[in-house]
Amino acid sequence: MKIIAIESLSLTSEKLEYISSALFAAGHEFVHYNDKVLNQTILAERAKNAEIIITVTSPISEQFVLACPDLKLIAVAFTGYEHIDIAACRKKGIEVCNVPAYSVHAVSEMVIGLAVSLLRKFKPMEMHLRNGKDKGAFLGSELFGKTIGIIGTGNIGMATANLFRAFGCKIIAHSRSERKEAIDAGIRYVSLETLLSHSDIVSIHTPLNETTSHLIGSNEIALMKPTAILINAARGSIVDYGAVANALNKNLLGGAGIDVYESEPPIAANHALMGCPNIMLLPHIGYATKEAIEKRANVSLQNILQWIAGTPENIVSSID
Repeated sequence: MKIIAIESLSLTSEKLEYISSALFAAGHEFVHYNDKVLNQTILAERAKNAEIIITVTSPISEQFVLACPDLKLIAVAFTGYEHIDIAACRKKGIEVCNVPAYSVHAVSEMVIGLAVSLLRKFKPMEMHLRNGKDKGAFLGSELFGKTIGIIGTGNIGMATANLFRAFGCKIIAHSRSERKEAIDAGIRYVSLETLLSHSDIVSIHTPLNETTSHLIGSNEIALMKPTAILINAARGSIVDYGAVANALNKNLLGGAGIDVYESEPPIAANHALMGCPNIMLLPHIGYATKEAIEKRANVSLQNILQWIAGTPENIVSSID
């Protein structure tokens, strides 16, 4: 089969050679593009003869699907697949698979880093030092003893909760379904309103869908403590960032740590969050560790080989 990675998989040359060799050894042709483009015509030209494509976050539209008559499988080397036109794939008999849970540790560790950085005000304190100042009257806060609200107790939500627990935090949670593992660990499930009003830090880990789009808006932020920190490492559109900016600018929210946005970075210079105080903005790096990238490549390879063998796993859109 002809297999084409239509965008860079962010792998070292050694790891890419490993993937290539495994596919060649199985009798398949493999082509890898080492850049990222958004133009659908260019992407479709890259993939026009492929039976299987590998993509990460490049959008796959109906236009793309129609331009690739031989395409049978889209292997998404990513957990989310909102950028794939699933309806168009089903119409053309194309299956889609993803890589769930590859970045659990990467994302959960980043959340801890954001929380500590905001509580201890690392960014402004570094600027003080660089500008020839001492700490002045600065006092930070500790994680120990804080109440953490976890929205979404999937794999990443649970890993994040466990890390916060290791710092001596109390965990409450709100999720579509309650996990016995969480309850056994002493995590208490509460309503969203209770979670927001009682938490010192709110960390979002729920998927983006019709029910979670703008789940956190002005009304929800108004329920939070004025000293509370909001962290979003899930999907940007779960949060109304205009409402977050308004709360931060009026000192109605203690801080925010944001890694995801309405669209992939770069974000506009006039984005509502850009000029806010007490905020850490990251360019969607939660998943971006060497270990996580290698894991998603390995799982993507196995997804492809298992699909070819007729024993597919991680299928998110089937033709059946």
